[in-house]
Amino acid sequence: DLSLYKALIEAYFRCLKNKKHVKKKTFHLHYEKTIHALALDIENETYRPSLSSIFVVTDPKPREL
Repeated sequence: DLSLYKALIEAYFRCLKNKKHVKKKTFHLHYEKTIHALALDIENETYRPSLSSIFVVTDPKPREL
């Protein structure tokens, strides 16, 4: 479904917009392929989210992310 791909790509770029800099990780280098695979999983109802990572940062103030 083209609308699903469009929504996923728009969401990806909205997330990037709020980042000061993006590290060159595999996802960012191959985002089209990753988004395509995600869209297929969503369409096939086989998508399963992974566990979240929780960590603490102290600069500029302590907080849990």
